[in-house]
Amino acid sequence: MINEEIIYNYVENHKNINEDDIINMIYYDSPVSINKEQIKNILTHLVDENRLIVRENNGIIKYSTNN
Repeated sequence: MINEEIIYNYVENHKNINEDDIINMIYYDSPVSINKEQIKNILTHLVDENRLIVRENNGIIKYSTNN
């Protein structure tokens, strides 16, 4: 199973990345079986823990690290 740190590192390496882009990137790069909903849930959990910031502009959701 892909863990939170790996997903956090994806966002950290691709600052201010569009939600669809980061989900697709992780989904297609991941060597393990993970679906897009699971990735979205982990992103949401990282936001809840204040490790990631989520911004919405004109319906486009973007993630960045909280540092």
